[in-house]
Amino acid sequence: MNNSRRAYIQKMAISAMMIAFSVVITRFIPGVQLGIYRLSLGAIPIVISSLILGPIWGGIIGAASDFIGTTLFPVGAFIVWPLIGSTLFGVLPSLFFMLLKKIRGHLQNRYLLWGLMGIIVIFMSIVVLTQNSITYRATYNTTATIIFDVWWKIFTPLVLMVVAAGIALAVHYMEKHAQKNPNPYLGCPTPYEIAIVIFLTDLIIDVLYGPIWKMLVFASNLMVNLFVQSLLFVIAVIIKTLITYYLINIYYRSIHNESAK
Repeated sequence: MNNSRRAYIQKMAISAMMIAFSVVITRFIPGVQLGIYRLSLGAIPIVISSLILGPIWGGIIGAASDFIGTTLFPVGAFIVWPLIGSTLFGVLPSLFFMLLKKIRGHLQNRYLLWGLMGIIVIFMSIVVLTQNSITYRATYNTTATIIFDVWWKIFTPLVLMVVAAGIALAVHYMEKHAQKNPNPYLGCPTPYEIAIVIFLTDLIIDVLYGPIWKMLVFASNLMVNLFVQSLLFVIAVIIKTLITYYLINIYYRSIHNESAK
């Protein structure tokens, strides 16, 4: 068997495995649910596929994961918008990683990550400080209201800053650990690169794209959608970073060990 055929079969095998993982995680492992808004880890296999196989394979895996999941386990009428979002989860991470590799040495990744987190913290703090309440779509026909009393206005900015600092410290220590135990495969992304890739990908798809299509489909308020998705995003980013980095690290170490035999 020639190398190109072997590589193609390997990609097919990885694709099938990642699609299965994504469907199982999305449909059977409970996430955080706030009405029509959901935090799920089902995109992690798609992101890993994108980083390992590239944007084309990643996009196919993302689209297939959503299509197969909604076909086998339907929860309502088919909506094309989540399919687009799932496809983007397979395309964008690889493109962002390519960009980060090009600017290595020209920009400190930790400063980029801090700046991105600062944008989210400032946005959410402004919403809480300037609004008395938000009413979000709990289901298609019902709503729920969060009242921003004085305690929300005092503690929200503080808690967000603590969470942002915690994320920064967690990624920093992951980076230190990676430097002490470097991956022998040179193409393996660093913890900071993984964090930035996930941050940018989730920011575009979950925080920006998601609220727009939910406004169109559910007639919900765009600003409320942005706030609730940002809240779930802050919770998800460190979890996704940790899981993605360690699985990617294991994969590339196994590839190096196999090639060294």
